[in-house]
Formats: sequence, C-alpha cells, structure tokens
Amino acid sequence: MEVVKDNFEEALQLFQENLFQSEIVALDLEFTGIHGKPEQYNDNMPERYSKVRRVAMNYEIIQVGLCLFIRKGDIWETRPFNFYVFPEDSGANPRVTLEVSAISFLKEHNMDFNKWIYQGIPYMTMLQESDLHTKLISVQEEPTEQLVLSKPNDIARMKEIEENINQFISGCDPYIDINGLNAYLRRYLYTELRKSYPNIFPESVKTEGSREVTMRLHKVDPEAAQRMKEEKESRKKFEFNGRIGFRRVFTLLEQAKKPLIVHSGLYDLAFFIDGFYGDLPEKYSEFKSLIHILFPIVYDTRYILERHPGLWEEFDQSSSLKGLSQFYSFLCKNEFRKISLAEGFEKYRDERYAHEAGFDALMCGTCFLWLIEKIGNLEGYRNLLPAFKSFFAINLEGDDLIFPENYYYFKGADIKKTFGALEGFSWRYIKDDECFVQSVSEEKLTEFRRRAEGNNWTLISIHNYFNSKVAEI
Repeated sequence: MEVVKDNFEEALQLFQENLFQSEIVALDLEFTGIHGKPEQYNDNMPERYSKVRRVAMNYEIIQVGLCLFIRKGDIWETRPFNFYVFPEDSGANPRVTLEVSAISFLKEHNMDFNKWIYQGIPYMTMLQESDLHTKLISVQEEPTEQLVLSKPNDIARMKEIEENINQFISGCDPYIDINGLNAYLRRYLYTELRKSYPNIFPESVKTEGSREVTMRLHKVDPEAAQRMKEEKESRKKFEFNGRIGFRRVFTLLEQAKKPLIVHSGLYDLAFFIDGFYGDLPEKYSEFKSLIHILFPIVYDTRYILERHPGLWEEFDQSSSLKGLSQFYSFLCKNEFRKISLAEGFEKYRDERYAHEAGFDALMCGTCFLWLIEKIGNLEGYRNLLPAFKSFFAINLEGDDLIFPENYYYFKGADIKKTFGALEGFSWRYIKDDECFVQSVSEEKLTEFRRRAEGNNWTLISIHNYFNSKVAEI
C-alpha cells in the first residue's frame, strides 16, 4: 500500500490495527544518499559507526517500507506499507542533501520524486515532538501569574480595546478581531476577558504565510463557550498529529516491540533512529544499547546468509550480484505458497517494484520466513548485524564478533607486487602496502611466513591488530 500525506490517517489506522496481531515486522528504507568516508577492512567498529553516523545525519529518508506478517494457520498474510516521508520544517532551517549516485539509482527504479516532495508525510524527532506539544497543546494562553501593564502606550491600547469590546457586546456582530498585539498583551487580554467578560470566547487566529496573530472574540453563552473550547482543542490536536506525521508510526513500533527484520540493516537502523527518534549518540556502545532498547529483537537476513554454513557458497554460485533481490530470487526460486498478500495490498505481486521500500520490506520478511523453513530455529542469529567490508559482526547484546579468525594483518613495502599473485591466499587490501591475508592451509601460512622473513614487514594476527587499535584509542 502506497501511503502519502493525503491517505496517511486512514493507512495509520490500518497499520495500527494489524501491527499488534503481527508476529514480525520487516523494515527497509530508501535514502537521499548513502556514501561518506570510505569503509575499510581496518576499521574497528567505533570507527565504522562514526562513518555510518555521519552519513545518517547528512542525508534524509525518502521512503519507509514496513511489512507486517500475520500468521493465519499455515499461511503468513502480509501487509506491506510504502510510506513517502518528507521532513517537517520545524523552524531550524533543515536541509535536504541529495547524493547524485543515490538519486540516479532511484530514478532508474522509477522513484517518484514529485510525490516525495509534494505528498511526503511530515516527520520529526521525539524532542521536536515534545517542543511542538509544548507550543501547541500544553501552552497556557491564560497566565497563572498577575500581569501588569506599565507602558503608557500599552495602557492606552488596552483602554481602546475595552471600549471596542463594550461596543461589540451591545452590537450585532458575531465576532470582533483585535490585531497588532504582542504575546504579552494577548496574554494580558486573555486574563481581563476571563475576569470581566465571561460571555466572550477568545481564540488566536494565525494569518497564513505570516507570523501575525489576530485575537478573535466571539459572543457566546456558557454552553457555546465550552463547545468552542473543545473544538479549538480538537483543531490543535489535529494540527499536532498532522505535523508530527510519521513519528506516530515509529512510536507504535517502539511500543509494540515486535521482532524487526532487516537486510544489511546497519544503515537502515541508523537512519530510522536519527530521523524519527533523535540524534544518534556519539559513542558506538550507546548506539547499540539504544537499538536494543527501542527494538529488543532484530534479525538481519544478510547476516544469516553470510554465517549459516554452506548457505553463502550455494548463493554465490547462483548469482553474480549479491543484493536483496537476488537473495529473494535464490530462496524463492520455487513459489513460497505460505505467503499471501492481504486484500488491498496486491500491488506487490509484481517484482518490478524492487527498490521500492515497501516491496523490499516484503522481500526481506519473506526471506526470513524462508530461512526458518530451510534452517529451523534462528535464535542463534538474533541481534547480530553484518558490517559491509568488515571482519566484525555487530552484537546488540554484548561484545562484537570477529570473522573469520584466521586472517593476519600484513604491512610492508611492495607486498601487493611481491605476494599478489601467490596462490592459496585470500587478500583484503587497504593500500598497496597494507592488507589482511588468509591462507587456505597451515602449510601455506608457514610458507608465507618463511618468504616474509628477513624483510621489514609487519605480520600479526587479526585479533592482535584490532586489540592494538583499541589500546591506541
């Protein structure tokens, strides 16, 4: 289901009704950019997180794909939602940065950028929501303290307004507008009206395209005054909900605590939290803790693909490309009859919607259910995420893992030229004179060490290398 500003309220209600029945929720995002400082194999995870954090804070989200999976007997009924989102102008002069390569890729896959800009659902962080609630809902127009006028001009202005109000009460007009008052004078007038004019109902009316606020005074009886007050609060609540927008979906997910399914989900989670929760913490350990608090159970299908014995080798033979679409095609080469699209969500029967966030979320969740069918219990893969071009796996519940363990860090002049053609080794180059090397056997490693003897080269285990980087920090 495509969700934009015009149908957001209806879709939100449908999402909420089905979220708490679902057993898993799959997530995928599309961004305005994804590249930052180059990711290198010699990054430790705090260094890598710093790069990811900078990217997530520099770029914005275009689409959020969320797919709900509800078990009905032997069938999984799916409801994929594709939300277009565009940041709310909160007054802090936010910027939307576009990365040419990312936008070109999305353009090739039929991203509707006009829909994103003109119909994107507003969103904001938790702090921005709180600030807006204070300004729009919690603010007291009627002050609790006694206000006093000291400036002659202000006293004269209030005297004039009082005369106008008395004329208004004796006249036939249903309301009168008072213009040109600053915030302090408006609050003072609210106080005077409450004390001296119980049958006058005041409201503030903002002029569209301007910061000017007009006070509109209505003649009403007590019942009408109460009704108008309730209508005013209802309008404020409607405006508030409209402006926080997709933040309401994030709050529902945070409350539901359903298992969250991602594919190579590090960036998705970073963008998701930075966009709809708040600024990403500077410390990597705090970032991991925050994910675990918000979403206690996370499964990453890419991690399972890479780590389950034999699965990557089987997949590697089936496709030269290694993205989610290829993994989906690999797992679902025979139709997965246990998946069905609920009524109103049939659009995604067509695989041409790949790289639309809603369809990618559907593929991600379907892959996860296929993996359960193929492997069985996936508990051992819970809360573990892969990192691109890295030896580390992110463990959201404890110390990170390092794979594979039999790599060595190797540094020295001309090593690529000297050893690059050597058979029986796997190389992960950082520079021409710096790399990680893995041998296919202990004999090959012994041969390698012998050839490296007598040269001013560094050769240490991968564990010692990264432990030394931690010590340097």
